[in-house]
Amino acid sequence: GMLAIDCEMCQTEEGKELTRISVVDEAGAVLLDMLVQPETPIIDYKTEFSGITAELLKGVTTTLADVQEKLMGLVTCETILVGHSLENDLKACKIIHGKVVDTSVLYPHLKGHPYKNALKFLVGRHLRREMDRQAGHCSIDDATACMDLVLLKLTKGPTFAVSGDSNLAGQSLLRRLELASPMVRTIAMTGSSGMAPLTAGSSATRVLCQTDEEVEETFIARCGQTAPGGQASLFLARLAALGESAPQELKELRQETDARLKRMVEALPPGTLTMIFGVSEDLREVAALRGRRRASAEGRNAGMPWSDEEEAGLMRAVDEARNGIGCVFVA
Repeated sequence: GMLAIDCEMCQTEEGKELTRISVVDEAGAVLLDMLVQPETPIIDYKTEFSGITAELLKGVTTTLADVQEKLMGLVTCETILVGHSLENDLKACKIIHGKVVDTSVLYPHLKGHPYKNALKFLVGRHLRREMDRQAGHCSIDDATACMDLVLLKLTKGPTFAVSGDSNLAGQSLLRRLELASPMVRTIAMTGSSGMAPLTAGSSATRVLCQTDEEVEETFIARCGQTAPGGQASLFLARLAALGESAPQELKELRQETDARLKRMVEALPPGTLTMIFGVSEDLREVAALRGRRRASAEGRNAGMPWSDEEEAGLMRAVDEARNGIGCVFVA
């Protein structure tokens, strides 16, 4: 079976030493939670991170040897130990174990090694819950979060929350598609700059249209035409009128958009795979948070660093902006 482990450490005269250890099982039951008295005097409790104070350790007589004995009663050579940056916990316990699952590796950072996602960010992003860090870390909460993340990964599959080749980080969808299939030729039609993130860095032929009517006319006219380098095999068109309209205009615009989509689909060559998606596209919160993150990265927000809470908030805003409906069919 699997056991999740998390340790809290303080700074002593000999370096970092164990001051608390918690172990939970797959059901979330706490199997072990012990405060530990370091062997050498503490010079910094690291309370803001560890949650450990002098008052908490007052009267504690449990030693590292006691912890190791307890662990040997819980962990066998077949047990899978789960944790976040687990090497630090094993080092604090002064043990070696051959079967481990590390959530910092299981959920890789977008930038790739050696970057690691914070546990709090992963919990907010994938488990949709907040971790209270006001009084420092809680080893029970951290161990439970690690186990939940591993169970989620087992449910969703090995590719869940994996961005793929880190060399592709930051590249647009069309650029990735071109790298995977060099024969792809794309024509993109849009009434605004809204498709820029999708086509950035690609060789797509872009046609800027002022209205949805122009998008429709261009789309129909270009179907079957060639793009630079060969026959176009992918057409993208963005209709924006619905997203830019006043509420009282929606009924009429929906009817116009339905008719427009029907004419565009009828213009496609037989057998064309067609995908139509409608999203909320309310990106105001996304834009504001991305601006904050960019300003922080460029050093323009002195004293206000980009936080894990804001990163989790940005991810939630992106998810909400992507909400919508879609259909896929062969024309």
